[in-house]
Amino acid sequence: MTEPRTTSAAAADANASILRRPATWVYVLLVVAGLVVIVPRFVLMLDQPDLLVVTWLGGAIQAVALLLFGWVMLPKRRASAPAVLLSILIGATFCTGSAITLVNIGATLRLERFVVTPIIEEVVKLVAVLVVLLMLRPRLRGPLDGLIIGYFVAFGFTIVENMLYTSDAANITAGWQLVITRLIFQFGTHVLYTAIAGAALAYVVLSRGRKWWLLVAAFASVLAVHLLWDVLGLWLAPLVYLGAAVVLGAAAIVAFVLVRRACAAFERRADAVGSAD
Repeated sequence: MTEPRTTSAAAADANASILRRPATWVYVLLVVAGLVVIVPRFVLMLDQPDLLVVTWLGGAIQAVALLLFGWVMLPKRRASAPAVLLSILIGATFCTGSAITLVNIGATLRLERFVVTPIIEEVVKLVAVLVVLLMLRPRLRGPLDGLIIGYFVAFGFTIVENMLYTSDAANITAGWQLVITRLIFQFGTHVLYTAIAGAALAYVVLSRGRKWWLLVAAFASVLAVHLLWDVLGLWLAPLVYLGAAVVLGAAAIVAFVLVRRACAAFERRADAVGSAD
């Protein structure tokens, strides 16, 4: 009679399985590629020490705000530290680096920046979520994992993107204006969008392609809102745009809450079926 496997032995097997997965090596390559793009940008910040302080303080403020927002919005006691850290890392490196590269290519082709940029950003973030999901698949329990991974992929992307924007400011005053403006007008947008799409993607991955249309619908919805958000910024006066941003932000929060509840209900039903079997 064989001895029952211990929890630590099962965890060790899961870790070994993750290290052997092709997605893990894809993850490493994407992170390295992202670092090749963004590290030189951070090195250039050293030439402006005063603005460097604003850049890092602004990034810290935005990070704390989004972490508190996540603590309120995300399922409690569900996110694991490794999944969160892996998601932040690929979001901060691959997503930011590839978005910069692709947007610049679009500019050389004279494509409309305010249309191309949302498409590029949402696609690269979803690619990052997919890689993390495939890498951590032995540990996944349900679509709530995709919700959390999507949130923190976008978290990493948002913080680094905002820091790079701030570092390009003309002076310290303009740098703080960018920090405040992006915190007010874009707070929570990326993380909510990618969390919603990530939940749908996790469902499709775990169900082996079943109800793939849910992913199409989720991605199309968040992309449409992102496009609308950016285009309205061109058309509307600042105060009017702030009102539109509040409305769109509230809609995104409502959609996020509904998706989170649907994911939790799905997982409860799946657990009940598993217990019955």
